[in-house]
Amino acid sequence: MNKKKIKELLGTLTDDILNETIDFPNGSILALPDLTMMFTKRRLELIQIIKMHHPQSVGEIAKITKRPKQAVTRDLKILERFGVVRLKRAGRTSLPILEREIVLFSFPRTNPSILDGKKVAGEA
Repeated sequence: MNKKKIKELLGTLTDDILNETIDFPNGSILALPDLTMMFTKRRLELIQIIKMHHPQSVGEIAKITKRPKQAVTRDLKILERFGVVRLKRAGRTSLPILEREIVLFSFPRTNPSILDGKKVAGEA
């Protein structure tokens, strides 16, 4: 996706947000297709677990997900780098805190009409 197409797409999304046809939670992150690589299935799962279960440590998340603690830590640090979660140090443990809601838009790469501005986000 080139810069011109991204700019057009963002303009359309901005108009829809301002016209209140699309509503985002405060502090949310808009992740467009080329940026969604950071939101893997496993990382989205971590966000959901933090939101629903309020775990008290990375180890607790590792137990819930049945993943190695090192893998969970790595993914949480990536999410922390993007401001999605914060790892609050409490002695030897890290308390994962959700900092932002995530809003993901899935635009099919095979449908050029979206990128050409023929279809507005939020339209059926």
